[in-house]
Amino acid sequence: MEEGNIENIKTEHLQFVDLYLRKGYNATTAYQEVYGTEYKASISCASRLLTNANIKALIEIKKKEIMDELGIDFVTQLKQLEFIKMKLIEQEKFKDAVTPIEVQNKMLGLNSPEQINIKEERITIVIEPKKL
Repeated sequence: MEEGNIENIKTEHLQFVDLYLRKGYNATTAYQEVYGTEYKASISCASRLLTNANIKALIEIKKKEIMDELGIDFVTQLKQLEFIKMKLIEQEKFKDAVTPIEVQNKMLGLNSPEQINIKEERITIVIEPKKL
């Protein structure tokens, strides 16, 4: 990750990051609320702001703070998913147990491609990005 200089970050940028995280990663809405811009303008401006190294660094710092406060880490998440999966299997809710298995697989990078397109001599494989 590119290092950002968050010591001199603007107040508006701090507000944007805070709203971005509280609004479920909706950058457009966060940008509109901070800067009072129209929806169309907010789309491109918010997108550009998310590419800013300082903003990226601040988002990562804030996400880590939230995870630390909640006691959440990668291993804890996997253990909780395993517990949920086993409880569902115990209750013979096998169809419901598939969801935690899928999430575990994605977290561990074990998921298969979501879509495979074969056209002529080219093969395109689309894999959902890992979300942590």
